[in-house]
Amino acid sequence: MGLKDSRWASAPTTGSLRTWPQNAQPLSSSTPAATRPAPASTSRAIKTSPERELDRYLKLVARLKWKLSFLFQGYSLATDRVGRSTDEVAADEMHFKIDFYEYYMHIERALVHLMGVFGIEITGLADSTHNSSGRSHSHRFHANVLAALERPDNPLREALGQGGVMKQLSRAKQLRNRWKNADGDSGPDEKGYTPAPLEAYNLEQILQTIFAGCDQAYAIAESHIQQLRDDSGPDNPMDWEREEEDWGFIADAMDWEAV
Repeated sequence: MGLKDSRWASAPTTGSLRTWPQNAQPLSSSTPAATRPAPASTSRAIKTSPERELDRYLKLVARLKWKLSFLFQGYSLATDRVGRSTDEVAADEMHFKIDFYEYYMHIERALVHLMGVFGIEITGLADSTHNSSGRSHSHRFHANVLAALERPDNPLREALGQGGVMKQLSRAKQLRNRWKNADGDSGPDEKGYTPAPLEAYNLEQILQTIFAGCDQAYAIAESHIQQLRDDSGPDNPMDWEREEEDWGFIADAMDWEAV
């Protein structure tokens, strides 16, 4: 069964807050404003409950399902070269690459909220154990999302942080980076490397593998929340209903720290 026919296709805590990277070094005051952490009003500085984080994850999953058929339609148009002019093909490729860039942004946001269920917060600060000089705040944020999943103490590592799932997440991130400026991706780079044509990328395999990992990770997160409910006990129930919210947070995409 292909991804377009799967369940991913669109249908007609309490405790201390953990951050990644740990032992991060703050950016110096000489760092350009464009690479400094986002203001508190646009960052995830305020800790939210595990239930709300999972609710946001599910809302992003709903968006991913909705956009999936359009992404495949765009991929089909962008790889159809028969009887079409070079300019038409180039225009469709550019639009698809922009669509994929935006789609990966939603995947990344979903992963961040899923880790938030366990109190893991991702920052754009440098990991003091690695040399990341010259890398912007936002670039480190993208890298830190995947690095956090690979940590042995991350409860989601088994589902998302290793093997084929991490391989495809890394591949999707690389394509996101490459296609961030889609109109400048057609020619050779400074090293003389010409990007492979779109047909060379198995879009369905990339996304199907990622979504399979997300399904497994969701089960882990749901079990964690159920454990929190059980631990709260009947005499001290947690007010989960109060944590429900509308879809407004998705409209903050332009302020997303990862942009």
